[in-house]
Amino acid sequence: DDFGIVFAAGHAQSQQIVRCKACGLLYANPRTGELDDALVAQHDPDYLPQMLQREHDPRMDKESLQVRDYAGTRDFLAGLFPRRGRLLEIGCGLGFLLDYFRRDGWRVQGVDPDPLMARHAEQVLGVGVSATTLAQAALDEGTFDVVLMMNVIEHLHDPTAASTRAASPALAP
Repeated sequence: DDFGIVFAAGHAQSQQIVRCKACGLLYANPRTGELDDALVAQHDPDYLPQMLQREHDPRMDKESLQVRDYAGTRDFLAGLFPRRGRLLEIGCGLGFLLDYFRRDGWRVQGVDPDPLMARHAEQVLGVGVSATTLAQAALDEGTFDVVLMMNVIEHLHDPTAASTRAASPALAP
């Protein structure tokens, strides 16, 4: 790989974040040898329920506040789709960004490999999430106007294949 280091490995991420010198893509390096969904399957099943029980949890606070960072994305998409439409988020986690877009008038759906995160999105926020990977997701042809992969591509071993899978056939013409 021909890259430059953007963020060193540290507390926020276990791998360094680098920028490809050919295309500018930011990604985690070294890439995980094991697929992230395999790592998700090893998560402690009590982690999320314990996190939800705390009055102030740093991860929950970060996730709920981080959606503000996407106001520009929301405004850009609103300009392209004044009547909104159907939006799919790949790697939607706890569902806060889906909820943000839903409150802006989008019909939303999510995909996340972590069943606990998907359950939170559905039960607490009321947004539909499939607890599966992008590769295994049943995406109907031409269903979505927009597909988001925020904070996801840098975790994928083959971002080009994943982007192609997300955009085709799920995106409407």
